[in-house]
Amino acid sequence: FDLAISRDSDQNIQKDSRAVNPEFFSIFFLNLFLICFNHSLAMLKPKVLSEVLGQANSDGVISTMLLNNEGSLLAYAGSNVNKDSKITAAVASNIWGAYEKGGKMAFNNEGLRVMFMDCEEGKVAVTKISAVLLCMYAQPTVGLGMLKFKMEKLAEYLHEPLNNSLA
Repeated sequence: FDLAISRDSDQNIQKDSRAVNPEFFSIFFLNLFLICFNHSLAMLKPKVLSEVLGQANSDGVISTMLLNNEGSLLAYAGSNVNKDSKITAAVASNIWGAYEKGGKMAFNNEGLRVMFMDCEEGKVAVTKISAVLLCMYAQPTVGLGMLKFKMEKLAEYLHEPLNNSLA
């Protein structure tokens, strides 16, 4: 199930009036392919992983991070790693854990797929890939649809390498 937490319930209904640039997506996925083409699927290289995460940091996405279930940063791409990114990771991990546990009980063992948080200073999206969480932090003006699209595509791309390296 999908979960959206918002300051204003009307925000979820509003449509994003900005046009999607199809050229951006072709460049985005070409870059993902070129960066990761030569690396082994069985072992993730931290520098390559950070570069792949960094490909999502455009059009209002400020940072992208991988974290474990306890909220510790495993990989980060963004302007700078600071105390705020570590706090964001810890809070996102704790909220994910609480909602995932409650969701499995409420929705016949179907786990939480994506979680959105609309905060005063930005939006946070979280999803689970293998045994880690993928978290994106974006500006408040970024549409939830665009954030979800980027999250899904990056999660889809990282699923197999993370499964192989964390197995």
